[in-house]
Amino acid sequence: MFVSIHSSKPIVDGIEYKVKQLTESFVDTSLRFVESPLYENLAYIGAIQKNETPFSLSFIPNKQRQSQVPVDLKSQATSLVHLYDIDMEGNELGGVTSVTMSVGNTLIFCDVNTKNVYFCLANDAYQSLMSFPYSPWNIQIIPETTTAVMSSKYKPYILFIDIIERSIIQKIEVKQSESGGIAASKDNIFVGTVGNIQVFDDNGYFEREIRLHHNHIAIKYICVCLNGNICYSVGHEVHCITPDGDPVFTYAAHNFRNARNIIIDNFDYIYVLGSESNNIHKLSTAGSLVDILLKDNVSDPLAFCFSNDWSKIYIADEDGEKMSVFKTNF
Repeated sequence: MFVSIHSSKPIVDGIEYKVKQLTESFVDTSLRFVESPLYENLAYIGAIQKNETPFSLSFIPNKQRQSQVPVDLKSQATSLVHLYDIDMEGNELGGVTSVTMSVGNTLIFCDVNTKNVYFCLANDAYQSLMSFPYSPWNIQIIPETTTAVMSSKYKPYILFIDIIERSIIQKIEVKQSESGGIAASKDNIFVGTVGNIQVFDDNGYFEREIRLHHNHIAIKYICVCLNGNICYSVGHEVHCITPDGDPVFTYAAHNFRNARNIIIDNFDYIYVLGSESNNIHKLSTAGSLVDILLKDNVSDPLAFCFSNDWSKIYIADEDGEKMSVFKTNF
């Protein structure tokens, strides 16, 4: 009997391997040993009988409005450590509403109250300013160029600025673009208007319009993700749409108020600034909460951006009257 059972082990091992593969499928598999009476056949001890019961799993689709419970992903959490505040050398800031970084590591930010655009060197030392006849609102660099695109708070104009020569290259009129958000990719410029996002090529020629479900609200902050989706903020919410305008997700939380500008990192995580809640909510591309940053370390922040190497983050703090520099820890 022992010899017969021992000689059957390779067969049993083979069946166990197949069963292991089957457990990864949608089949409930069980084995039952069927004993053969010894008096009938001493050379045959029995058989292993396999039963398979098919079953199905119900698919629960992802809801557009995400859960408000933070997701604990410690390996993806980011911490920010305050380094210093930029010395503006006697130039008082009145309300910085947008911050961007050039390909040459020049920090650029615009002030809605002083009507200036400020430039700082790669070591964060103040360099110079550029004055405008009306209040700037949002400014972004066209990737891999020395051209910035800027909107106005009160005028329906979009300016193209040469950041090397510190001069205006072009001015185009975009109706209802007052206080409109600006985002730029290699090929397109996205301008927020009342209830829409207008898309231009990198020379300022109109291409198309993305209609949104916010008919009477100015779209003040826009961000283009690495996957091509577009994020924008309205009130206390962050919305994400496809390039064609189809909804991807809407994010809101009880501890997130007054959503302002949105940025992404090199892993395509989405960071959105809560001005009234004094924090930054880090989201996945699906709109799930990954982490909450800063919390009590800032006061009424208005705008922010990463450095080109992601090692620092710049935040227009205290209603945009101070430019603070933080070290990032991924």
